[in-house]
Amino acid sequence: MNEKELLELKQQLKDAEAEISKINARKEVLLEQLKERFGVATVKLAKKMLDQLQKKVEDITQELAEAIEELEKQMELNEGEDYSTSK
Repeated sequence: MNEKELLELKQQLKDAEAEISKINARKEVLLEQLKERFGVATVKLAKKMLDQLQKKVEDITQELAEAIEELEKQMELNEGEDYSTSK
């Protein structure tokens, strides 16, 4: 390798180190946001929390679907009934 190639390589190494530093700083900011907003300190814990929340959403969605189905059945049963109060 000649001197010019070594200098280019040195600059690339410097650039890479600066990029790594930026990425690590951004990672720290994101981890701090996770901690502040959701009370979790790691990505692993955030994933676990997300999985739990998704399960809750699925359960609630299922409950709503069942309630709607029951309501529709009740409405069908009541369709034929006369609710008039005329004497």
